[in-house]
Amino acid sequence: MGLVGLLRRKRTVVAAFGLLWMGSIADVFLAVESQALHNVFRFGLMFTAGMILYMFRDRIIVSWAWIAIAALIVGTSSLLPEYRLIAAIPLAYLCIALGVMVKGPQLRLKNDLSYGFYIYAFPMQQLLATVGLTSAGLGVFMLSSILATFPLAAASWFLIERPTLRLKTASAHLTVSPASSSVK
Repeated sequence: MGLVGLLRRKRTVVAAFGLLWMGSIADVFLAVESQALHNVFRFGLMFTAGMILYMFRDRIIVSWAWIAIAALIVGTSSLLPEYRLIAAIPLAYLCIALGVMVKGPQLRLKNDLSYGFYIYAFPMQQLLATVGLTSAGLGVFMLSSILATFPLAAASWFLIERPTLRLKTASAHLTVSPASSSVK
């Protein structure tokens, strides 16, 4: 869809969200047996919810009142077997709105491990699940995955990302002049 430009059209994205939402309902009530299809519904629904918010960003009001309402909807729907059916759009709104509203110098960290967590958390979670840590409970599994991912994220930042960003900053100060050449 992205390659042929369909994702630039609001109607297409809204239709995709609707289809994924209906698929998610079928997944919950008809117990779809395909794990791959289940994942398409889960992740696709949340992804298209974010796309909808992005596409309609010029019409969305960001305020603390709407953030509170979105948080209430997300919190309440988390009690359901499939919270995404109700919380997909409010959760996407909550993530984006909090990113817009919550600012301050104390949030500007000197070291940014977020990309390393983004890259390494899923493989670490899969490894921990493979060795059976899911049976220890969600809290233990989450804490273990954070602790296991932290050194990888730190190594990514300190050994790759930060040195690369310093090269970018250093190269911004370089000037390039055309080489003089003479043909004899």
